[in-house]
Amino acid sequence: MTIAVLRRLGIGALTLWVVSILVFLIIHHLPGDPISVLLRQYATPETRAALEAYWGLDQPLLDQYVAWMGRLLQGDFGTSITSNLQVSDILAERLPRTMVLMLGGLLIALLIAVPGGMLAASRRGSLADHGLTTGSLVLQAQPEFWIGSLLVLVFGVRLAWFPTSGYVDFADDPLDWLAHSVMPMVTIAVVSAGLLLRTVRASMVTELQQDHVMLARSNGVAGWRIIGLHAGRNALAPTITVVGLQVGILMSGAVITERVFGYPGMGLTLVNSLIARDYPVVQTGILVFAGLFILTNTVVDIVSMWIDPRARAKLQGGR
Repeated sequence: MTIAVLRRLGIGALTLWVVSILVFLIIHHLPGDPISVLLRQYATPETRAALEAYWGLDQPLLDQYVAWMGRLLQGDFGTSITSNLQVSDILAERLPRTMVLMLGGLLIALLIAVPGGMLAASRRGSLADHGLTTGSLVLQAQPEFWIGSLLVLVFGVRLAWFPTSGYVDFADDPLDWLAHSVMPMVTIAVVSAGLLLRTVRASMVTELQQDHVMLARSNGVAGWRIIGLHAGRNALAPTITVVGLQVGILMSGAVITERVFGYPGMGLTLVNSLIARDYPVVQTGILVFAGLFILTNTVVDIVSMWIDPRARAKLQGGR
């Protein structure tokens, strides 16, 4: 098992290296450059040449990439071209906000999906099953910007229950922090809840047809105990795997959601930095997101292995 985990970590490191190459090449070949955005109409040839030399943008792309990776390996994430702040400081301030937003959205999605999927599977073919399945498809089809805009219109403008934008630190005012975070979290949760509910339902339907579940029913075991213990535990393993894959969707959803709500997290920072062609912030930010995605999926595989013995056997067989 240890060898299999180490192998996955090695594959993850290789994937992260490939991502770094792709991100670097793509952003450097986008139209525009940070010097033009920074200087705008004041971009004289002399000033441009001086700034390009200062930031190392006058070097060949290969030399720039090697220098960037060398700094990363030493723990130096570089300096933002537009704000002149250390990228590490930007990450330390903005990334935790986005992580909290993602975790809150995921928690809300699971609170909807797990009970809903179990209920739909236990009443397969009923009106409740059809309603929950159709509702999950509708939720999954909604784009984040539409859900966010709808929440702003209804609960922010019409009802005035929640602020429509901005952010307050939890340490300053926990209630105000919650008020600013509820709608972004719900926006992220809506799309994820649809897929997770369908996954839980499909897994539960399969598990409820297993022999050990049939035996438990014939022995008079209570229905809630069968769903919660006998079938529920094995049914959660595929759901956890899907949760790992959902991390990428949560990240992209956070970028869109933060833009809609003006939420100053890493997603909004990446959007603004991309517009400004702030290479160090965009490159490092995307690389950090990719690393979190790879790490999360590795952890999810290990957790699934311990929950479901069948997954454990599969992982051990991959050594």
